[in-house]
Amino acid sequence: MAKQAGNHFKYLFGNIILNCIMDCKTGLHIGGSSDTIEIGGIDSLVVRNPLTHEPYIPGSSMKGKLRSIVEKIVTKNNNPLFAERPGGDKGKKVWRHECDDFDEAVGCPLCRIFGATGYTANNSDNNNYPSIINVRDSALANPEELKDDDDVMIFEAKTENALDRLTSAAHPRCIERVPAGAKFNLEIVYRVEEYGEKGNFGKLAFTGAKKLEEDLSNLLNAMAILEYDGLGGHISRGYGKVEFNFRHLTGCNAKGNEIAKIENPDTEKKLLSPHEVSRGISNFATSFVGGCNNGETDEISETEV
Repeated sequence: MAKQAGNHFKYLFGNIILNCIMDCKTGLHIGGSSDTIEIGGIDSLVVRNPLTHEPYIPGSSMKGKLRSIVEKIVTKNNNPLFAERPGGDKGKKVWRHECDDFDEAVGCPLCRIFGATGYTANNSDNNNYPSIINVRDSALANPEELKDDDDVMIFEAKTENALDRLTSAAHPRCIERVPAGAKFNLEIVYRVEEYGEKGNFGKLAFTGAKKLEEDLSNLLNAMAILEYDGLGGHISRGYGKVEFNFRHLTGCNAKGNEIAKIENPDTEKKLLSPHEVSRGISNFATSFVGGCNNGETDEISETEV
C-alpha cells in the first residue's frame, strides 16, 4: 500500500478502552502559564482547568511520555529504534524515531500506535500514518480531598535552591506542585482498524490478534515502567512518582457493544496494576477478535487475571 489514495480504505472494527486511576505518590509538576508576574511569587505554576482551577494531566503530556518509553523498549527487525528524526523548535532539536512513510509505519511497533508524519516537506505526498490511540485529558478524581475549609484548592509551593559551585551563592526558585495523594481519571482509547485496497478485501474480518496483543502489551509495559520513572518535570529531584490502578480494560465493537473485558473478579481489591492486566491480554485479544468477527452478540467474554 504505497500511498493513501482513493482505492484504499480504513475499516473500524471497534475500540478498546483502558480505564484507570493515576495516583500521585509524590508531588507532581506539569507546567502551565501565569497571567500575572508577582515579585516573590511562584516561578513555575502547574497547568489547571481555567473554569474550575483544578489541576489536570494534559493528554499530550501522558501520550508523549508513553511514546518515549515505548520507543526505548521495542525492536524492529531485531534492532532498536533509531532516533533519526529531528523535531522541536529551531535550534532546539529533539531527536526521536519516526517512520518516513505509511508502509513503514504499518510494521513499526511504535509508529502504528502513536502515528508518524511523512518525511517530505509539509507531508506533501500525504504519506503520514495517523495515531490509533486517543489519550484523554485526565481530570482530578478527588477534588474534595484537596480543598481547604474555605473550599479553595490546595497546591504545594516547593522552594528549592541552586548553589553556585564556586561562590556558594544561592539562587532560590519556587515551583508549584500537585500534592501527593491527588488522583486523576485516565482514559486511553485504542482504535481497532484494518487497512485494505478496493477489490482485495473479500469478507471484512479482523485478523490482527497478534498485533493487537503486542500493541496493548507495549502500552501496559510502558505504564508499568512509568511508575518506576515518573511523569512531568523534575523527576530526578523526587517529583512525579505515580501509580496506575485499572478499573477495567474493555473491548467494544463498532456499534458500541461490549465484547471482551478484563476486570478484577476480587470485589475486595477491585483495581488492577498494569502487570496484572498484562497477564490477561493474550486471551482478551483472542476474545475481542472473535467477538468482532462474529457480528452481533449479547455475550461479553471476561478474562480472569
